[in-house]
Amino acid sequence: MILVIDHTNVVSRVAAVSARPPSRPVGAVWYSAPAGRSVMSALSAARRRKAFAGKPECVVVVLGAVGAARDVSWSAIRSAVASANAFAFASGALVATVTLSGTETDIQIEARARAAAKQASRGVWAGAAYNAEPSITQKKQQ
Repeated sequence: MILVIDHTNVVSRVAAVSARPPSRPVGAVWYSAPAGRSVMSALSAARRRKAFAGKPECVVVVLGAVGAARDVSWSAIRSAVASANAFAFASGALVATVTLSGTETDIQIEARARAAAKQASRGVWAGAAYNAEPSITQKKQQ
């Protein structure tokens, strides 16, 4: 099983994806965190519903490409990457990243996650990439 953590939008979500492609295009069930909550809320929701049993083979974190993560804060991206690395470390799983444009369907994301999991190797951790100006130096809109 591959645990996919997607935080390319303002809502974090996770899915347990089969390591082998399905015989027919059936997507995994995605679990979302309430808006403004961390990816850990989505993981907790999935665990409560027993969405995945046992340990994942790989944890894949989905990152947005240039311009794809417009409404996602740097802190949220770092949180998703840190959660993926921590969950992989705690479960002994591999970790990988997938960069998306934001126009992919869930089934395409799952296929990309499977491909990334096949390329994952021990000792490699996910890193965050953010492609916007830092907001810490900008005045808040009132």
